[in-house]
This record gives sequence, C-alpha cells and structure tokens, in this order.
Amino acid sequence: MCIGAIIRYLRRCQHDDLGVRVRNSSKGNDLITGKTLARLRRLHLYMGVTIAPLILFFALSGAWQTFGFHKDAKDGSYIAPTVLSVVSDVHEHQRAGSNAHRSTAFAVVALLAALGLVATTAMGILMAFRFAPKPLIVWTLLAVGILLPAFLLWIGS
Repeated sequence: MCIGAIIRYLRRCQHDDLGVRVRNSSKGNDLITGKTLARLRRLHLYMGVTIAPLILFFALSGAWQTFGFHKDAKDGSYIAPTVLSVVSDVHEHQRAGSNAHRSTAFAVVALLAALGLVATTAMGILMAFRFAPKPLIVWTLLAVGILLPAFLLWIGS
C-alpha cells in the first residue's frame, strides 16, 4: 500500500529540465509552471552567483560597522584594524582610502548588485510558494522575517 501511494505520487509529479521535481497541479492555478519555472530558476541561479561576492562584501563589512569595529574608540581603548577601516570606507563612501575620490563606477555596480538582490529575493519567494508543501509556511516565515526585526527595534528604543 505504501509503495502504491509513492507510485501514485510520482505519477502526479514531473521534473523540470534542471532535474528538480515540479508538482503537477490539476487545479491549474499555479503562478509558475514548467519551462517558465525552469527559466526563472536558471536566472535566479546566475544572477545570485554573479552578485554573491559583492553581497557578501556588503554584508560582512556592514556587520562590523553595526558594532563600530571599524572606528577607533575616542578614549583610545580600542584601535580599529586598518583593514576594517579601509573596507568600511569602501562600503560607506565607495572609495579605497580616506584621500581617494569616490568611485562612481563602483557605486553603479553596488546599485546593480542591490537591484539584483531585490530581484533574486523576489524570485526566491515566488519559488518558495511554488515548492513549499503549504503556502502558510511561506507566509509565516515572511511574517517572522518582517515582524521580528521590527519588534527588536521597537523593544530597543
């Protein structure tokens, strides 16, 4: 009986051209199906890999900036490592070194990476709704992702 249920389930499923299981919907109400989904996944993959190094750079440099590790303490109790200061200067002012000029080209690339992050995040959310067994799980996690940071900011003020 268990094997029969698995066989029936596999018959209701198909695989996209990337080898990932895609649910067949008899209701016909899926937002993304078949080849469109495969193209979306491929675009998500390539965009994500392209912008990943810059996103990691901004995430890491932003993390130590959050705690002020890139700036010397006024009382001299902490001296920031030079590498943190220089990398933070790139993050904050799009320049390498305090005497250098702002790099407009770098700022444009950073903007494109930010737009790519927004686009790939949106694609990821769409695919999460497509592949999650229950949409309620995705909605719940999205709500937690919005409400938890807002709550932490609220209790901290």
